[in-house]
Amino acid sequence: MHLTDAEVVMLKNHKTKRGYRMVTMRLGVLGCSLLVLSGCGALPQSIEMEDSRNKIFSSEIVVAIQETPGFLFTTPDIALFDTLTWYSERPDSMPSWKGITSFNEIPDFTAEVREKFITAVGSERPYSFRLANKVEPTVDSDDFSRLTSQYDAPYILEFRTKYGSFAHGPLSWNTFFLNYISDATLVRTNDGKAVWRATCTVKASESDLLGVPAEDVLDGSGEDFRAAADYATSSCAEKLSESFING
Repeated sequence: MHLTDAEVVMLKNHKTKRGYRMVTMRLGVLGCSLLVLSGCGALPQSIEMEDSRNKIFSSEIVVAIQETPGFLFTTPDIALFDTLTWYSERPDSMPSWKGITSFNEIPDFTAEVREKFITAVGSERPYSFRLANKVEPTVDSDDFSRLTSQYDAPYILEFRTKYGSFAHGPLSWNTFFLNYISDATLVRTNDGKAVWRATCTVKASESDLLGVPAEDVLDGSGEDFRAAADYATSSCAEKLSESFING
């Protein structure tokens, strides 16, 4: 991709959020396309409800989450750290995904999807949900019976973050781009069989909100970062709840 001289100057100076976001979003979309080709943008998939929805709607469902894994996280040019809070407070360390999310008060992605899913479903259909803590093993493991024995309910609905990346695109060292994949699986506890599953993919190219200026992330203000996280989790909760209700 070729940048004009004016865009190069704008990218180097990054005097305003609006100025460099316009340039880096062009580059970021290319970077996100490369990430998609490498696996982060797997196509959404689902399996239809095997049990009738009427049966499921009238049953208690335990809603569990798996621990959110660390996102693929790459830092921008180290020269940018000189004027930022993170670097001035932690000059001997580089940001990590866990540190950055804590620093900016970003809620847990998987827990947010679960909460928003329950709200969305509850506004459409009456359900009996009971929340579980983070659980092991996963619904796909051989030891799933150990999980089902903990809960006296006919179904367990498990949410999981399959993939997340928060990385700068080619040449766009002053902007992070968020990609996110989440899935939900409904398991029948009497035989451990998955009777419904759906996957949601949110790509950085979907919205300008998913391109976050590095200053916003690294100085701890986090307003744009929180908006990106909210967009990703809300989008997945909406898609998963729609599939759960309507198929």
